[in-house]
Amino acid sequence: MIINQQIKFYRTEQKMSQDMLAEKLNISRQSISKWERGESLPSIDNLIRLSEILGIPLDDLVKGKESFPIPFSFGQNTSKIYFTVFVLLTVLICFLTYAIKPDFIVVLLAFGYCYGMVSLIGFRNFKDYYDYFVVWHQGIEVYSGTKFKLTATLLSFMGKRKTKQIPYDSIESLKIYFNNEGYDPGTHEGLNYRRRQTVVGREVFNLILTTKDQENYTLNLDRLFYPQSDEYKYFSAIMSFFEKHEIKIEDAYGILTAISDEYDLIEAAYRKR
Repeated sequence: MIINQQIKFYRTEQKMSQDMLAEKLNISRQSISKWERGESLPSIDNLIRLSEILGIPLDDLVKGKESFPIPFSFGQNTSKIYFTVFVLLTVLICFLTYAIKPDFIVVLLAFGYCYGMVSLIGFRNFKDYYDYFVVWHQGIEVYSGTKFKLTATLLSFMGKRKTKQIPYDSIESLKIYFNNEGYDPGTHEGLNYRRRQTVVGREVFNLILTTKDQENYTLNLDRLFYPQSDEYKYFSAIMSFFEKHEIKIEDAYGILTAISDEYDLIEAAYRKR
C-alpha cells in the first residue's frame, strides 16, 4: 500500500515516534501501528491532520510522490550468495564429472548444463549483478560493458563493472515498455498462470532511454514485479524526478497510474492490449 509507506516514511523523517504521532492525533499508538502495517486506513479527517503534522501535501500523502534516496541503484542484486553457491556447485559437479569421465568436452557440457538450468529455474537473473542503472543528481548511470552474462558477472564481482553516465539535459524521453502480448505471442499465453517468480516466465519489462542524439538504452524494470521492493515503492517518485528535469515520460501501459492507484500493474498493462 502507498499510504502506509508514506506515513512511516515521513514520520521517521520528522524523527517522530509512533507514540508522539498518536498523541498529536489524539488516538492510540496501536492505530498508528495498524496504519503503517497496512491493516487499516486513516479516516479522511485523520488524513488531513496527518498532512498538516507531517508537512506533506494531502495528494502526495495518498498517491505516493515521496522522495527517494540518491544515488538509487535500480535493480541491483546486492547479495553475492546466489552466484557464489552457483560457482561452488558447478565446480563440484565439473570435478566429479572429470573424475568419472576425464574428458574436457564432457566437463564443458556439464558446465553448460548447470548454467542453463540455473538460468531457467532461477528466481534472480545473473544480469542483475551488473545490468542495473543508478539514479544520480546529475544523470543516469547505465551499464555499457560486455553482453556475455557470466563474464559481466565476474567483472562486476571484481569491481570492474563498466558504466556510462548520461546527463539529464541530454535525455529526450523515457518510455515504459511492457510486453502485454504474453510470453508466447503466437499462443497468447494467459495472464493468470504465468510463473513470474522465475526469470524465464516473465514478460519483457523495460524502460527505454532515448537521448537527444537518438541513442537508445534499455533499462530493466523486472524489480517492479515485486510490490515489496524499494524499486516498486519509489518508482513513481523516480519518474516524477525525471519529469522535473524536463524529460518526456511515455507510459502507454498505465504502469504509473496502476502503482499510484494501488492496482495490479500487470493486469493494467494487459488491459491496454
